[in-house]
Amino acid sequence: MGALVRSSGFVVALLTASGVSLLAVLVARGAARSAALGLAIVVAVFAGLAAEDVLPGALIVAAFLLAVAAVIARGRSYAVRGAALCPGGVVLVTLAAPGTPGWARGLAFVAVVVASPTSEIVDRRFPSLIFALIAFSSLGVYFTVPDTEQARGLVGALLPVAAVALASRRSPESIGPSVSVALVAWAGLVGGVARPGSVVGAISCLGVLALGSLVRRPTLVRLAAVHAVVVVLASRVAGLRQSAWTALAIAVPIMVIAAVVLVAGERGRMPDPP
Repeated sequence: MGALVRSSGFVVALLTASGVSLLAVLVARGAARSAALGLAIVVAVFAGLAAEDVLPGALIVAAFLLAVAAVIARGRSYAVRGAALCPGGVVLVTLAAPGTPGWARGLAFVAVVVASPTSEIVDRRFPSLIFALIAFSSLGVYFTVPDTEQARGLVGALLPVAAVALASRRSPESIGPSVSVALVAWAGLVGGVARPGSVVGAISCLGVLALGSLVRRPTLVRLAAVHAVVVVLASRVAGLRQSAWTALAIAVPIMVIAAVVLVAGERGRMPDPP
């Protein structure tokens, strides 16, 4: 953690996100505040990456395309939302991630088109918690990948926004969760190239954000606990393997068990009275 807090990318992203998110709380209300918090993450991530000199111009284009897709496809079917994210996802894993292997790009692309829409389901249920879940995922990426320049800016941007969202009233919105999840996948892709298993582990750190379609009314404690366990196991067990296949053999059962626990909890809930 010492290396993290001393890095320029983390500090710049942290200060930028803190300033923008606090300003949003002071001057905005309702949907405008929620949109401003999502914008704070994106701006702060870019500032942190620029401080580390690892901000590709294509990442800005990808984020813009993903944000537009999230807006125009909001409220539509899961398939439509996933399809709308494809152009931005392609730019994210190709032009914004040069030198990465094809299999890793494919995995990150699938993560974007699957987990970005499902994160909106979690956001609708727990709008104040969503950024805390994504922030924990970003910490998992940081502790997994061998090259942490990208992850440092992501962690710095997400932590203050997560704290502000937990402490204030926030409405569900599509841009912040969708783009943030995509940035987590991108950081895992770019930062994990030197150890293939870490790409698998980092992307698996999306945890319940990728499983949101399985549960519509999970309890907060169950959701947070499952997410925490998945992130820890994905980052500190699967993500430390050198081989991507070995990491995948560990990560897949972890995600399956997490899904079973969430679904079992959903079925165990008493139905709402008519």
